[in-house]
Amino acid sequence: MVHSGSSRKLTAFIAERTPDVFAVSEIQPGDALAIATRFARQWAYRGRQALFWNARLTPVEIVDQYLPPAAFANRRGLIVVRGSIDGRACSVAVTHLHAARSRRIPELRFLRTMLRSQSGPAVLFASLPPGRIGVRDLGFREARAQTPEVWIREFESGAVCAGALKV
Repeated sequence: MVHSGSSRKLTAFIAERTPDVFAVSEIQPGDALAIATRFARQWAYRGRQALFWNARLTPVEIVDQYLPPAAFANRRGLIVVRGSIDGRACSVAVTHLHAARSRRIPELRFLRTMLRSQSGPAVLFASLPPGRIGVRDLGFREARAQTPEVWIREFESGAVCAGALKV
């Protein structure tokens, strides 16, 4: 996952790596549209996060929701794209959990419920807090060699490259 700090850095990241799938956090909808247009990507946006993909990912369903609880301002989003890459069914998701434990726990529970409903290969772009509760027990492992914010399930360890899915 790339953070939208500098548009120049973000543009360089995309141009250098030409990822099939990547996520950007802390981005405005207009900036997400500009990236999608400039790099000819399909995209989904929710709660200051965007997921971008090229033609290798064929989406079947796109789910974009806010994480609970609904009463809080500055709600965080969750995007899940179900589809296939080169004919292989998979899911790609992005979210950002709150730093405060009291808000993070309900968000994490919701995320885990969504991930349980996805079978097969999956990629999750998320900065997960250290601790017992995470996504490892759901079959995910961190693709730390490339980036610490990418979690993969049933993909080869070399399949995820710098926040990008390379199958």
